[in-house]
Formats: sequence, structure tokens, C-alpha cells
Amino acid sequence: TVNSPISNDDSLIPIELCDIVSV
Repeated sequence: TVNSPISNDDSLIPIELCDIVSV
């Protein structure tokens, strides 16, 4: 999730890491 984080916790994670979490 790049532009739209899944949860509020994801918003604290950098976009690059967020991409990994989405996978």
C-alpha cells in the first residue's frame, strides 16, 4: 500500500517498507 495504508500502524512505516508489507 503506497498511497493508502491499510491501518494506522502502516502510516508510521515508510512507503518503501509499506510496499513490502502489502506483499
